[in-house]
Amino acid sequence: MTIFKTKELDIELSGEKLIIKTESSNESLSLKSINSIGIIDLVEEFEKAQTVFKTSKLLRKILFSFGAFFVLFGIGVILKLDLFLGLGIVVFSSVFFVFGFLVKKQNKVEPNLKSAIRISVHGTNRDLVFLNSPENNDKVSEFISVIENQLLI
Repeated sequence: MTIFKTKELDIELSGEKLIIKTESSNESLSLKSINSIGIIDLVEEFEKAQTVFKTSKLLRKILFSFGAFFVLFGIGVILKLDLFLGLGIVVFSSVFFVFGFLVKKQNKVEPNLKSAIRISVHGTNRDLVFLNSPENNDKVSEFISVIENQLLI
C-alpha cells in the first residue's frame, strides 16, 4: 500500500518492509532495521540557491543599466560628434543586453524549500528529499505516524 507519494518519491509499506522508489533508485528496508524517522528542512541548500537567484537578479539589472547607459551615450555621440563612433558605442552596448538576457534565461525559477524524510538505519542516515508544500506536509506527517505506529507494534 502506497503511504507517501510525490513527484520525486514513492514510499510503500508492504508487511514488514518499507519500499522506497526515487527517480534514480529502488530499495527496500525492513521496519525492524529502522532506528528513527523524522523530517528535516534543507534550509542551507535553499539559502544558497536563494542567494544565487538574488545575485543573478541584481547582475541582470546592472547589465541592463549599463546597456541602457551606453545606448544613450552612443546616441549622444551620434548627435554631437561622429556617426560611426556613436554606432560603435551602441553596438558595444548590445553586449550588456545579451549577457543580461543570458543571465535572465539561466535563472528563471525562484528556488523552493525542500525537505527530507530522514530515516536512520543502523546508524546511517538516509534522506529522502521532497518539495516542501502544504499538501506534501500533510502526506508526510501521515506517513511518519503510520511508520511510528508500525514500529511500536
